[in-house]
Order: sequence, then structure tokens, then C-alpha cells
Amino acid sequence: MPVRAQYRFDQWTADNGLPQNSIFALLKTRDGYLWMATGNGLVRFDGVRFTVFDKTNTPALPSNGSFSLYEDRDGALWFAGEKLVRYRAGEFKAFALPGETIRAVTGDESGRLWLLAKHSVWEFSQEQFVKRADPATAYSFHQYQFDRPEGFWWNGEPLRRYAHGELTTWTRASLGLTEHDDIRSIIEDAQGALWLAVYNKGIFKVVAGRVVQRYDTSNGLPNNRAVGIFKPGVAGCAAQQADLWLAGDGWLLRLKDGVLTPHPLPPTNDLLEIRTLLEDCEGNLWLGTNRHGLIRARPQIITTYSKAHGLPQSNVYPLIEDRDGQMWAGSWQGGFSRFNNGRFENYSHLRLKFPRALALDPAGRVAVGMNNGYGVWDAGRFSVVDVPALKFDIQHATTPGGLNYEPVLLFWDRAGALWLGADHVGILRHQQGAITHWRPADGPAFDAPKTLLESRDGSIWIGGYGGLAHYQNGQMTHFTAQDGLPGNTVRCLYEDADGVLWLGTYDSGLGRYADGRWTMFTTREGLYDNGVFAILEDAQGFFWMSSNRGIHRVSKRELNELAAGRLRTLTAVAYGKEDGMLNAECNGGAWPSGVRARDGKLWFPTQDGVAVIDPAKLNRTQLPPPPVQIEECLVDGVAVPLQQSVRLEPGRASFEIRYTALSFTNSDKLPFRYRLRGLDDNWVVAGTRRAVTYSYVPPGEYQFQVIAANRDGVWNTTGASITIHVLPPLWRRWWFLALCSSAVLGLGFVAYRTRVGQLERARQAQENFSRQLLSSQERERQRIAAELHDSLGQRLIVIKNLALLLLQQRQDSPQSQQQVTQISAETSRAIHEVKEISYNLRPHQLEQVGLTKTLQGLVQQVAQASGIAITAELDPLDELFTPADQINVFRIVQEGLSNIVKHSGATAAQLIILGKDEYVELTLQDNGRGLANAERGMRNTESQEPATPHAALHTPHSSGFGLKGIAERVRIMNGTYTINSTPETGTTLRINLRWQHEPTE
Repeated sequence: MPVRAQYRFDQWTADNGLPQNSIFALLKTRDGYLWMATGNGLVRFDGVRFTVFDKTNTPALPSNGSFSLYEDRDGALWFAGEKLVRYRAGEFKAFALPGETIRAVTGDESGRLWLLAKHSVWEFSQEQFVKRADPATAYSFHQYQFDRPEGFWWNGEPLRRYAHGELTTWTRASLGLTEHDDIRSIIEDAQGALWLAVYNKGIFKVVAGRVVQRYDTSNGLPNNRAVGIFKPGVAGCAAQQADLWLAGDGWLLRLKDGVLTPHPLPPTNDLLEIRTLLEDCEGNLWLGTNRHGLIRARPQIITTYSKAHGLPQSNVYPLIEDRDGQMWAGSWQGGFSRFNNGRFENYSHLRLKFPRALALDPAGRVAVGMNNGYGVWDAGRFSVVDVPALKFDIQHATTPGGLNYEPVLLFWDRAGALWLGADHVGILRHQQGAITHWRPADGPAFDAPKTLLESRDGSIWIGGYGGLAHYQNGQMTHFTAQDGLPGNTVRCLYEDADGVLWLGTYDSGLGRYADGRWTMFTTREGLYDNGVFAILEDAQGFFWMSSNRGIHRVSKRELNELAAGRLRTLTAVAYGKEDGMLNAECNGGAWPSGVRARDGKLWFPTQDGVAVIDPAKLNRTQLPPPPVQIEECLVDGVAVPLQQSVRLEPGRASFEIRYTALSFTNSDKLPFRYRLRGLDDNWVVAGTRRAVTYSYVPPGEYQFQVIAANRDGVWNTTGASITIHVLPPLWRRWWFLALCSSAVLGLGFVAYRTRVGQLERARQAQENFSRQLLSSQERERQRIAAELHDSLGQRLIVIKNLALLLLQQRQDSPQSQQQVTQISAETSRAIHEVKEISYNLRPHQLEQVGLTKTLQGLVQQVAQASGIAITAELDPLDELFTPADQINVFRIVQEGLSNIVKHSGATAAQLIILGKDEYVELTLQDNGRGLANAERGMRNTESQEPATPHAALHTPHSSGFGLKGIAERVRIMNGTYTINSTPETGTTLRINLRWQHEPTE
């Protein structure tokens, strides 16, 4: 495999974000940003966006040029240029060294800064400059370099080194150099050896003043034009690719354990000159160049084998691994090929132009589907296997356009049966000479079969463009989208170690079948793509799936958690061209459409070769979660200072927050989630967006939180946060509201007291009117009853007595005697009715026997007249109520019993009156059919308010006077009532009446 294919190169220039194409220094700070020093501004990079600080947007900068970068132990960034400049907590501050331009800056463990000016060395501490050395010889830009945090080298004659407060010198002659040799770089390694890059002479290693190793064209350098020596990495990184990096005109070498290894460089129009180099913790190599901008060399995750590795055609479909661990591939119009020692060996046959199915037969030989049959590779030769009965059945199948049969499925199950499938032909099963043929009309999956799986129980699952079929115990069962499948375009099947069936579709996502239930997963649940052409599970429990947009990975644990309802969103990781694929579009619909090899590597067919991923290697280099930063907050389009919180003045409730995550691998694909606590505590899936805008947020205090995941889907669950204070307008401030509330409460109290007084007077007037009305009614009842009794009643008695006398004295004809008898009977009935009317108008018993016995008599009378079994349980009541209230109690019971008789349909009823300490409880209940819907659950519990008149008891067709009369009398007596009624239990009327005893004289 060519070395360059192991790396991907990305380049940024002035055309896509840099202010200048020459970079003098690179630094990755602890907060995760990559900083660059250029001649036209200081640059900060997050992997996606460049932020340039220059005199135009940062007035604190003395100039746009900077040459050296350093981060101190407190996290402050220093850079050298016309002045020394510090960047801390988002603010710049410049410190001038009069008459000098500062070329380089570094620091020591004590926190002191060391500065290299054109003719001197300075210490900077507590914001003061102190000169520490004053070399006599000037130097050029390339002729100095820091070797350790506390010191640096620069050249001239002699070479000089300043460290730990001491200045030491080296003569060039002692190193085999002349004063004309161009030393481009000087560095001291961890063992104290001195390394020199000498232009036109190569690389020198010096120990104890003696050259012990020299690298030139004779032992590894492409040319002797050495320009730089660089130490690798960032502090805290575990594994570095090199001990030292050596650079020259057009070349870069990695020195590791004394071995030089060429590192590829991107092609350029002229020789690439590297000025600065940085190796980060993610394995990326950053090159700051002269005139070629910023270059990133990134190791590829995916290895792709294509025509450059021997494939006859780039478009690959089926793959299979043989019993010897070798991989076989079928390519479109290219036959099939075997991968051996890093290259493909190709095999062709007249009937093998478009192989779409590969398999291993029971003997372990590789079998391949071909026109009208299949063939096997055995002992170095390819031969067609002829099965006459099978061929006969195939030739009798109905296929559009003739008998061009080409298997897309080829499989031998554990019982030795051969399964074949072909478009428009269906599925054939051949075992011991017997053929079973399921034609397209026999099931929706059989017209265009695509995949087949033998499960642990020996049953066979068949998927195709139409649905899914299950063969068990000689029976076929069919499933379609109507039965819960994620879709009918089934492309692949997989059964995991737990016996769960997984199904991939062309465009409808992933399906899970367990415990008789299908669960669907699509992009709505977090999948990268709805295409699932192959499902391969690695040793760590991740599903790797192919699609038209590349390869994507998701955790099986997360899929199961989401299916169980314990997770809302999946974390999917996508891989494509930036990871090593030549073409992100994967192929499916052939058999098999992906293979997990015995060494754990995953093989996927694509439109341009075979993509291979080693999950074990990927997991060994799994990246930590990325740091998350909130970079900017804009209110109405204007940036505001970022402190611990942001205050939004009244009327400025629209704001935008820009954030980022600092991972430099697949930076543009990092996923984000955010939320504004206090407004919505649920996480919002932002995708790859790095900004959010809120058009309006009500006044209040909120906390904005944002989190992100790296390339591997590992989330930084802490993320970054900032408090947002949205201030209310003046009229919504607490003190203004309190003042207004006090005024409103005062006015409200006055209005309330005024209104209460009015209502109280109105209530008293209404109550007096009601009492007078009822009293007038009772007096009128009493007058009518007396007149009926004294006048009409007496005259009827006289008529009756005369009739009886006439009946005794005369002995006329029987007809006359009968008529006189009828007159006497009718007169008796009239007398009875007059007595009943008089009783109803005015129960004279109240005055004669008292309230208690009057009510008992009323109950007995109603029971006898109605045939309803009515019982009464009464406490003594005579001394509890005034005569007027006794009339009201009597009328309440009378009207309640009347409603029971007329409307309830009851067979039994009960009257209970119990005397309490302060009130009398009256309960009247029946077992009838209950009230109408509008009357159930009525109550009046406000003793001081009039009862709301409702419909009458028991039936919506009654007059309504019964309940109205009861409610009015209860209200006058300052009582309360409730009515509960159901068709099953009948009606219960419960009344509480405060009693007022009127003392006797």
C-alpha cells in the first residue's frame, strides 16, 4: 500500500480562512485551541472556523506580525512581535521593550518569561523587563530556537546557548562546520544531545561537543537541504509518532528509536518548506509552512483496496472469507478476485461477468453464482457444478426477457440443503435431489430476494424487496411493513448472541425483532442514514452498517436501551472519504454485502474498491471527549463581553450564542446538544450546528448549556455553560410591581368593603322579602284552610246529614234510594278532600301535637297512600325551632316526600332527622332511579348565599318547584344541602339546619 494512502491531507490558506500563507509558530493550548503566529495577525482555530486577531478588530495589538507563541503555567497566552503581548480571559495587553523587537518567548517552571530580542536576552517577571545577556553577534530569523522551556540556542560565531542564567559557547570548527554553513535549526533532545539542521549538509547530532551522527543523502535523506528539527507533540499526550521530526526541502522524516521513516507530504507546485511542526494527541500532524499555509496530515482509519491493488474493476459487490482466511470479492463486469498478500488475484469465466453471490459449500470451497447456475473454486481451478434437476427447474421458471437466471443468493444450511434466489424467479431449496420452489406469487419477499440468514434454531429468514419470509418446520411465514417491519426493501439480516434478529433496509432504517415485537430505528432516533446494506458487529458490541453515504457505527447497547424506552437518542458515528474511503457510496443487494473477518477486521464493498476497518485499532486510539467552549454571545447582532453571565436589558430579548468543540478529527461532523434551563430542560439535538438563536425569551434567569461528542461518539457531558439574565422592563420590576400591587390592593380593599356592604344589604333585603313572602303564604294558607273548614266544610256536612235523613225517612223507589246514597258518598269524599286540602295548606297538628309527631304522621300518611315502604327515625324537634321554622321544616319534608312518590319510582325510602350540638341533620333517601344528569351532585354549601335554583328532582320533565322550594327554605334558615344521586343507588338529600330555640314564657 502506498505510504501516502495511509494519510489524508487538509490544507488551509488565505483562500479559506488564513490571513497569510506563511506561518511562523504553532501552539495547541490547554483549552484545546490551535493558535498560529503569522505576519498578518494572530490566528485561533477550532478545526472548523478561523478567528483572526489583528489591529483592525483588536486595538490592543501593537502590530499584526507575531513570531513566537508560549502558554504559561496559568493558561495565559504570550506571543512575541513588535511588543510582548498577553492574552488572558479574552483580553489582550501589550508590554513594550523600548528599542527592541521581540523574536521569541518561552518560560520556566517558576513562572518567569524569557525573551529573545535582536541583540539581547531578557527576563520578564511581575510585568518588568530585566536584561540577562547581551551577545555581541547579531543573528538572522532562522538562527535561533528554544531547546527547553528555560533556555534557547542561537548561532553566529561562536554558537551560543543561554540556560539557567548561564551563557555558553561552541565553535563551529569543533562541529566540523565553517562560518559560511547555514545552520537553520538547533535543538537539544531529552538526552542532552544537540541536533543541527544545516542547509546543504544535512542533519548533525552532537554529544559532548563531538559529532556522533550525521544524516545526509548517503543514509536516508532525500536531499541535504535540511531546514528544521522539531520536537513532537503536546504535553500530556500518551504516544508520539516520533522522537524527532526532521524537515528539508520537499521532505519530512520521522526519527523513532534511531530509525528514519519518510512521512508523506501533499503534492505542491514547488518544494514545501516547513517552518514549524506540531503533533497533537489525536494523531494529527500539523505543518506550518512558508507560502503554503497550514497543512494537516491525518492518519486514515479506513484502508481501501481498489484497482491500484489489482482489482479488475472498482465497483465491488459480494465479499466472502474462505476457510484459509483469504478474502474473495466479486466486481461488476470483472469476475471475482482473491486478496492475497496485499493484492488481488483475478479469475474470470465466460459465464462469470457479474457475480452477485458468493458462498462456501459444505466442503469449504468458494462458490460463486453465475448465469444459469453456480461454480466453485477448488484446488486452484474454477469449475461449474451441474445439478440437472436444479437446472431443469430454473429453466421452467418464468423470468422477464427469457431464461437469463443469475443467483443473487447462494447458501448451504447446516442440514446440507442448498438455497438459491434470483430476481423474478424466487427461492429454490435443493436437498438430496428434491427441489422446493417458492415463486414470486408465493410471498412478497420472493420476487427480488436480497439476503438470507440461518438462525440458531435452524430456521431460515429470507429478505427481499417486498418483505421478509421465515421458513420453519416446513412452513413459510411472511412479514411486511404492515406487520411492523421498518420497510419492505430488506437488504441484510443479522442475528446477535442473544438471539435478537436485526434487519437492514435500503431506505427505511434498521429493524429489531425480539419477543415477537418489531422496533424501528431511523434518522429520527439518531441513525446517521436510513440505508442499512450490511450489519457487522465488532468485539466491543458496536454495529457497523453501510449505506449510500458511507459507513456508520452505533452501539448495540444504545439500540437495546432505546427499544426498552430507557434512551431517547442514539449516538451514531459516520465514516467516509475523510477517513480513507475513495468513494463513500457502499454497495448492497448482493450476497454477502459485508464480512467480519476472523481477525476482527470489517470489509465493505463500495463503488470504488473494498473499504476495510480495524475496530480493535480504532478502540485502542479512542479519543477523549472534546473540550467545549462558548465563544461568543451576540445581542441584537452585537457581541457582548463573555463573563460568567450575560445581562440582557429590557427590550433586547433576542440573542445568539456561538459555541464550539475542540477536536481536530472530523471536526465538521462533531455532534452538539444544547438546552436553555429555565425555559426548556430537555436537550435539543443541534447536529453539527455551532450556533443557536433565541428570538424571544421572557424575563428571568436562565442557564445555557452545550455538550458535544468526538469522532468516536464519546460525549463531554459537562460541556460549557453560561448564565443569561433577561431583565424585565421597568413596569415588570419587583419593586414597581410591589408598589402597584399595594395600590391595587388598597383600592381593591376599599372597593371590596363597599361591594360587600352593598351585597350584605341586598342579601338582607332579599332574605326579609323571602321571609315576608313565605309568612304571607302561610297566613294565606291558614285563612283559606279556616274558611274551607268553617264555611265549605260545614255546609258539606249539613248536606250529608240531610241526605242521610232523607234516606231514613222516605221509602221511594230503589232508583231514588240509590241516588240519595250516591249524594251522601260524594259528599263524604268532598269533606275528606276539604280536610286534606286544609291539612296541606296548614298542618294544624303542629299546634296540637308538635313538629316531631306531625312529621311521623306525615310519613305514615304518605306511606299508606303510595305503597312505598317509608321509615322515619326522628330525634325530638319541638323545642329546636321557632313556629315559623317548624313550618319550613315541615314543608321541606313534605316536598321531598312528594317528589319521591311522584318521580322516583322507589320501593323504599327513609327519613332521618338527628339533633346535633349546633344544627339538625335531615336526611331523606330513596332507592329509586335517581335524578336527571343535570341534577346529580348538586349542592349549596354557602349558608350566607342564596341557593342556585336547579332543575327539579328526579326528572327533567318535572315542574322544578320541589327543589326550588326546598332550596329557598334552607337558605332562609341559614342551612346547607347536598344531593347525591346515581341510577344504581337512588337519591340522597342531606340538609343541615341551624336551630334557634325560642324560649317559652
